[in-house]
Amino acid sequence: MPPQWSSLIAKAEKLLGGPAPFINLSSLMSSEAGFLASHARRLAATTDHPFFETVRACLNGKSLSSSLLPFSQKLTINRPTSSSPYPPGGLIILLVGQCRAGDLVGSTVLSSQHRNLAELFETVHLAVNIHKSLVHPKKENRVWSQQIPGSEVEDDETWMKNMELGNKLATLTGDMLLASVSTTLAHFHNAKIVDVVSEAIGDMLQAEFYSVPQEFFHGPVTTEDHAEVPKPTPHELSSNSHDQNWLQYIGSCRGSILGCCCQSAVLLSEARLQLPTNEDQMDKQHKSALFARQLGQDWATLLRLIEERDFVRRNQSDIQKRLDDISKPAEHSTSGYLAPGSFINYVEGGLPEPALIDLYLGEHIPVVTTARRSWSSLYSTVDCTTAMRHYDQLGAKISDRLKNSFSEFRSCIIDSGSTPEKATLSAIDLLRDMVLRLSEDSSH
Repeated sequence: MPPQWSSLIAKAEKLLGGPAPFINLSSLMSSEAGFLASHARRLAATTDHPFFETVRACLNGKSLSSSLLPFSQKLTINRPTSSSPYPPGGLIILLVGQCRAGDLVGSTVLSSQHRNLAELFETVHLAVNIHKSLVHPKKENRVWSQQIPGSEVEDDETWMKNMELGNKLATLTGDMLLASVSTTLAHFHNAKIVDVVSEAIGDMLQAEFYSVPQEFFHGPVTTEDHAEVPKPTPHELSSNSHDQNWLQYIGSCRGSILGCCCQSAVLLSEARLQLPTNEDQMDKQHKSALFARQLGQDWATLLRLIEERDFVRRNQSDIQKRLDDISKPAEHSTSGYLAPGSFINYVEGGLPEPALIDLYLGEHIPVVTTARRSWSSLYSTVDCTTAMRHYDQLGAKISDRLKNSFSEFRSCIIDSGSTPEKATLSAIDLLRDMVLRLSEDSSH
């Protein structure tokens, strides 16, 4: 059995010379940032725009979920004290870079570049999540705000004005963070890395127009209303269309940026290594970066699946009560406001997110484009048990792909034409243990 996560993370931090970096807010504290911060403090005292919860969740370095609370209050009411046991994405990026760099990672320049890349990964996530926190300031969207106990009573006009101010604040803050990402990319002086990371950011933004989030937030989409974006995933893991759609969405909004940063870490290392220049070895160098990218994508996808599944397990009784409640006529239902495609109210980064189980339950429970659901054609029994088995089955497939990606990446490094250094072997062994541990978690 692979070691526990705490032990693996401690070993990784010792090997890498410290924990993975997070966003360096002090480097962003320009006069413009200070101006935004002062406005944010004033607005936070009077309204409950989801921008504030998004920032809290992301800066805590974890994504928290609570099945029954309004999404904007996830961290302010009954805030859990424990964080995710899994290593942050930045640590995986640093470890992949170490696998390729070996002893050269002790170089001040290369080590700084790898850590800047890990910080860039966190900054991109925060920027995109902040942009996703924008809300449509209309009276119908006030339901979740009015359910918060003790919240200040605002008339509709004041509420909509505060939401508009929150939207402006979120837009400017997200833009400022993305601008800092552009500056970091320019400092690498590597056009390939600029292309790779820019592609990942584009994937994250494009993902919001896929069918999964569109149907989750706006209800079922007809072919007349929405043209499906071509699916870019090269690997077919399942014949189930819902699996395909979920994998496409998570692969773009979560997997792409981690995969591209892992690829960039390898590219940065290879730019400073004295590697053989024959055609066969150059081909392996090219493949090592591509397999690093696939490894990062598979890691992020499997981790998201595990976190969703564990959330459903922890809240299964509450979720089942909600499913039973949904089957009642609307006038007798006690369910609070949910997105049209939401059944479990999964939250990541302070915002509601479509989960795989939402897609599965959507087959069994017809939904309409408002918070009311149709109950007349419900199946007689709807429970989470079958959906949980579905998580396990898909998790096994992604786990196999992750282990294969690591195996291919390792082969490229070991067979690179030179004797692997001790630091390289240590990083590879540690990354292997992490891959095996995550795969084991997916089967429990």
